[in-house]
This record gives sequence, C-alpha cells and structure tokens, in this order.
Amino acid sequence: MRKWYRSAFFCLAATTLLLCPLNNAAHAESVESNDNFRMRISTKPQLLSEDDVRAEIQFGREMASRVLGRYGYYDDEIINRYANMVASALALNMNRPELNFHVAVLKTDTINAYAAPGGFIFITRGAIMQMHDESELAAVIAHEMAHISGRHIVKELNIHASDNSPVSGFARFLGASGDPAKMTFINMVEKAMDILFEKGYKIKDEKEADTMAVFFLAMSGYDSTALSRYLDRIAEIKGENLEVLEKTHPSFHSRIALIAAAIENEGLDSGQNFRAQVRFNETIAIKPHELVDDDIKAEVHFGREVAARVLGAFGLYDNEELTRYVTMVGLSLALHMNRPEIEFRVAVLDTDEVHAFASPGGYIFVSRGALKRIEDEAGLAALIAHEMSHVAESHIVRKVNIHTSEQAPAAGFSRVVGTGEDEPSEALLSLSDRAVEILQEHGYDPEDEEQADLGTVVLLSMAGYDPEAFARMLQRFGTDPSAPSGKTDPNVLQRVERVQGVIESEGLKQDEYKMGAARFNEYKNKL
Repeated sequence: MRKWYRSAFFCLAATTLLLCPLNNAAHAESVESNDNFRMRISTKPQLLSEDDVRAEIQFGREMASRVLGRYGYYDDEIINRYANMVASALALNMNRPELNFHVAVLKTDTINAYAAPGGFIFITRGAIMQMHDESELAAVIAHEMAHISGRHIVKELNIHASDNSPVSGFARFLGASGDPAKMTFINMVEKAMDILFEKGYKIKDEKEADTMAVFFLAMSGYDSTALSRYLDRIAEIKGENLEVLEKTHPSFHSRIALIAAAIENEGLDSGQNFRAQVRFNETIAIKPHELVDDDIKAEVHFGREVAARVLGAFGLYDNEELTRYVTMVGLSLALHMNRPEIEFRVAVLDTDEVHAFASPGGYIFVSRGALKRIEDEAGLAALIAHEMSHVAESHIVRKVNIHTSEQAPAAGFSRVVGTGEDEPSEALLSLSDRAVEILQEHGYDPEDEEQADLGTVVLLSMAGYDPEAFARMLQRFGTDPSAPSGKTDPNVLQRVERVQGVIESEGLKQDEYKMGAARFNEYKNKL
C-alpha cells in the first residue's frame, strides 16, 4: 500500500483539519449559507454569445503573452500543475463554465497576481513564497478568477453594442482584418495592460473580487479567512517587490476589513476550514518522486498508446462543456494524490455501454452510458476516483510485468517502450495489446481492485464527497443489465460490503458531504 493511503487514513481518523478534506463541511451551520450564496452566484444569466466568448479568449491570450513577456515563465511543471488543480477545484463553483482557466507562475520575486480575460491567471513566484498553505494559494487564484468572472477589464474598456452584452463588439474588433481594426485592438490591449500594471481596477471591482474570492473559497471548502491572512502578512513587507501591488490595489487595511465583514455577514467559518498546509509545503518543496524522469515519460507514452486504442474502440463523445466539467471534477480529486508528476485527463466515451477505464500516465475514460446511470456529482467523483487509484498504484504497469532490479514499479520502462520520441516499438505495441485486454476483457487482479476501492474511499472523503456514493454506484452498476458485470468486475456485492465496512470503521459516515446533484443533472440532462 502506498504511503498516501496510510497518511490519509491517519488524517481522517485524527480529524486534524490541517490535513483533512477539501469541501468537507466540518461546520454544519455554514452549509446553509454556502448554498445560499452558491445559488446567488451560479444563477447569474450569461449574456455572452459564442463569438464574444471566443473573442474574449483571443483578447486575453494576447494580454497573457505580454504578461509572460514582461516577467517570464517559472518553468517548474509540478508547481504549475498544482496551481492549476487548485484553480479547477475553484472553477467548479463559478458561473463561467464556458471558460478553461489556466494558471501560470511568473519568474519574478515581486509579489502580485494578474488576470487576463478568457481565463488566464498569473501568480508571481514571489507571491507564492509568502504563502503558508494551499488555502492562501486558492485565495489569490480565486481573487483573480473573480475579476475574470466579473469581466472587469472588458467592462472597463467600455465595449458595448445594441444587444447590451458587456463584451459585444469584441468579435468585430478582433475578427476584422483592416489596419484600423488592428490598431483598435492594439490600443485596447495597451489599455488593459495599463490597468494591470499602472492604473489598477476600479475600487468597486476590487471590492467585488475580494468578496467573491471569499465566497469561492467557502464553496470549495477552503478556509474563507485565507485571503485576509495572506494580505495581513504581506502588508508587513517593505520594498520594491510590493510596488505594483500597492499602486494598483486598495489599502491592505481596507481590504482586510471588507473581507471580515463579508465573512460575518454570510455566517461563514472563522478560520477553521481546510488549509492543506502540509500538502502545500510538500509540493512547493518538490521532493523527488520514486520514478526517474525517463520512466515517467515512458509511462505517459505507454498510456497514450493504450488511450488511443480505447478511443478507437468507442469514440470520443464530442461535448466540450461536459468534458470540461468531468475534467474539473477529476482535477479536484487529483489534488489529493501523490502523483504530482502526472497530468490527469478525463474524457467521455461515445457509447451507451457502462464503462470506465484508466490508462497509465493519467488518462481516464468514463462512458456516456455510465454517466446516464449516475445520480449525482459524488457518483461521478467515485467513478473517476476509482480509475485514478488504478493509475496511482501503477496497476497496469505492474500487471504487464516490466521491472528491473530497481524497486520503482515502472523502473526501466523507458528502455522497453521508449519515451515517445521515436516510432512505436514492437514492445510498446505488444504491451498495449495486453493492457487493453486487461481493461476490456480480463480485468484487474482482485487485490488490485481492493486497493483501488480503498483509494476511492480515501479520495472521496478527502475531496469532501460522500464516500458512500461509491458503494451506491457499485450496487447500481452491479445490477444493471447493460453493464458488463461478471466480465471485468466479478464480485460486486463483496466489494460493496468491503467499502461500507471501511466507511464504518474509519468513521467516514457524515451528513455534511457534498453530493452535487443539481449541478450534475444540468450536464446529465444534455446527454
């Protein structure tokens, strides 16, 4: 058993909030408040046309390139992936489902963060080095996401048309090819950059971003005082590293007072919710993983070949909005795993059969048929978490029996399958055939399924989802005549009893876990 299972159960048994679940509503009195402002935020009407959304992204991409040109990209894959997973957990609770949010760390010791329209967020290395835990990272990201959600730069540039869309007319400027249109576009970008680095947002926009950041934190299970704690700390810093931040934002004192009032008015927690200090420190410290770089590349290369065969067998369900949603759920789970070197991807298969597959290297597939038979987001999280656990434990890699004298489960992989720089080798093709047989015909070994089941319970609990959703999913799929039960999952009733026994023995049965039925059904009804 990997160490992350043991440490996770220590966390759950000890109920130490510092290590415990994201979205685990430890204080029942805050649940109703969370639901109230979740409803106020998530039901805001979207007035943007598809053309305007595309134009907003194009405009933001141009701004993003200039921000990167100014500071440079901090080339650390683990930290950047970590920041993006935190953002994905927050994005689940926002009212911009049409946007993919991207977070990048800037190579500068100045303390600041920036947002460009269309979902582009930047945090400086200096800002991260002043943070004490994950909730503070989430707070800074949430503040920038609020600027994007509120379309503050777009509104400040005053681009309107007769249909009253706040960005209507964007498409006309960005889509035109004439010199006047290009000059208009360039001028708009220059004004936007001036907002970021010189003039700052309007005071009301900064107040809205701080308030919304508190809401996003609370809805995602993070400590809602995180932003005020962070601001209070950096307010004590003197020197040029704070120059741009102080020039473009209201005073630290006024912002902290506003946040305190928002927390009190909404009846939110008083600093006792999830902070993830240990995970944050471990990620920022970047301890080396047990696999060497070449073997990690080989695992991903191998998984990509297996994933291609799965897609070839079933086809990809082409629904960008649904794919974005299941990916965000997956990334919110991935935050709690010990494979920071792997970028998890989730896709929906275009079949009414009930399936879920995991390919090495982080490729997760759930079928359209499986989604139709799930009741809520907790069930979706359970389905994804189970497949992610197979990846975390390298079950396919172990099963195809690639070993050297080293202890790493995939050690020597690169010597056998390559790292993706050459044409697929005979060994890679043969191993891919064996992997697909495991996924679609023979199934995993019983001990591998038991280990994945345990991992699923841990992941769901740590991410704040009801772990009993996994038992319910197993029962439903086990009695579904359309599911391939008995073929790759022979002992459903035994697995359900084992899962329920773990939940009972570890004291994981609670009333405050999130289910996400309404949000899930919005997507399910479109299938």
